[in-house]
Amino acid sequence: MGKSHARSSSSPHSTHPTYTQVTDSIMEDALRLSEIRSHIGSFLDKSDLVQCMFVCRKWATDFRRLLWRELELSESEFETMNKDLLHKYGHLIRTLTIYDPMPLLHDWFAPPFCCNLVEINIRPSLRRNQELVSIWLESSVVSASYDQAVTFMSVDSVRKAFQLIKCNPGLRRLSEQWSTLSPMHTAIFKELLCQEKMALEELSTSYWKMSTTKDLHSLIDHDPQLRKLTLFRPTIGYTSTWITEEHMPGSTVTFHSSPKSLLLELGDISEFSMTGGRLIIPRSTNVSFEIHAHNVTRMSLAGFQGLFLEQQREPEPSSLVRQVTAWHCSKLTKLRLTQDEFDAVHTATALFVSAERLKDVEIQDCTMCSTVIRDLIARHAVALQRINLWGTIGLSGLDSQLILTSCPNLLHFGGSNSPLRGSDMVKEPWICRQLQTLSVILDMPTLETHVNDDADAGDDREDASQHLEARVAERQVLYRAIYDQLASLKQLQYIKFGGFSRGKVHATGIPWSLDAGLDRLRGLSKMETIFVTESLTEIGVEEAQWIKKHWPRLKRIRRLDDRSTVRAVDSAVQEILGSNIEVF
Repeated sequence: MGKSHARSSSSPHSTHPTYTQVTDSIMEDALRLSEIRSHIGSFLDKSDLVQCMFVCRKWATDFRRLLWRELELSESEFETMNKDLLHKYGHLIRTLTIYDPMPLLHDWFAPPFCCNLVEINIRPSLRRNQELVSIWLESSVVSASYDQAVTFMSVDSVRKAFQLIKCNPGLRRLSEQWSTLSPMHTAIFKELLCQEKMALEELSTSYWKMSTTKDLHSLIDHDPQLRKLTLFRPTIGYTSTWITEEHMPGSTVTFHSSPKSLLLELGDISEFSMTGGRLIIPRSTNVSFEIHAHNVTRMSLAGFQGLFLEQQREPEPSSLVRQVTAWHCSKLTKLRLTQDEFDAVHTATALFVSAERLKDVEIQDCTMCSTVIRDLIARHAVALQRINLWGTIGLSGLDSQLILTSCPNLLHFGGSNSPLRGSDMVKEPWICRQLQTLSVILDMPTLETHVNDDADAGDDREDASQHLEARVAERQVLYRAIYDQLASLKQLQYIKFGGFSRGKVHATGIPWSLDAGLDRLRGLSKMETIFVTESLTEIGVEEAQWIKKHWPRLKRIRRLDDRSTVRAVDSAVQEILGSNIEVF
């Protein structure tokens, strides 16, 4: 009976469905659900979405909604776009990006079309009427009749854009770059936006000029839901009056000079970003500037240029010290500070003091000092989970060692441009046992350097040979000590020991060989990426077999040296590592 039943179940006339039939049936049932189709459609490009629309009416409804969800319009798209089609399906658009707004905003997006937008990105283009643009930008006086001119540069496009914003009550994200056309476009848009009550959650502005912080306060007060504010190259403080009633009839855009104090209240904003910010003050005036960001948890300052004196190209260092900027951000947990040109040390210190629990700190392309790192560790050592100092100068390798021996919850660390000497690396045990990524410049002098030192000392060849043998043994001990330091980091996934050059001395990383002590890292089973210096020939057949066995998750081995002078990895080693591990 058992054999007969087995034969019948496997016969070609069996009524039991095959695995393929079951899978196809499940997929067919799943695609009957609109939610499943929409999810799949979110990964398809526009040409595939169009093909899916031809399957049936239900599919056409779902995939048409995805096709129109995001729309980018530039001059080329405008030439091929059908206006009637846009009016028919404009209600499906959620994200609209306009690169060439002038011909579009006047006629195409008038209410009631396109009233369900969630995000608007205004990116004006200067490709049209290049000669007119260049002539207009060079002129210092703008005539009142220019507003009525039907040209690409007409400021009436700003008002049309704002009408589009007003007819979308569900708008949550807004980004503008009117500054690519002219300062007047930016000023008009700023004035209109600051006077309107909206429900924005994210706002990105470009080249706003403000004599006081009143405009920003009005904007924040009118948008109680605003949580993310990005200011690109704002100018706050003393500015000359450059737009008057004569230039813009009916406009109230004016700038007043000589503020005695500047206070920026960010209200309920939780994410604040400022790129290239400038604070301009009158000469011989002690003006203070404070930012109250009590609810900000994430802050990014890039190219923050500090305080400038009016009618002076370069800031006076004494002024920067006397007229300091105060930060109040007790809830700050993530800080990114890059390209701070004049006052990076003071800015970083003030933020470290104000914050109560910093977890993520990134300081790049800045000039710092060791005092700043000590202040950071003294106040936030326990809370810190990520520190990136790559590209920062003015620090020492001992600062990296201080961080690694003081932050128990650190997960990611990138050191500064200053190398960490191998002998300093092993002086104290690292306590960051949860560390996942480690990137530092490791300074390990070559043996050739020691030989030259012996020759300079006048030792004979026999003594030099003995000294060389002793130093080889010392360096071997140092290698093993470094491997022991790394072996304690069981969660480590990424290691990069960058090379370092100074004069004729070339510092290298550690050799990834069993003779040097690689076997001590057998416990790092989560390793995914390692960077090697000098040559891949250190990794032989035995090392490759060891790597395959103990680092099953390893995905790539990267080289930091000059590839033109390095022999390629041995084919036998590559064969052992397999195609799933990139070696380059």
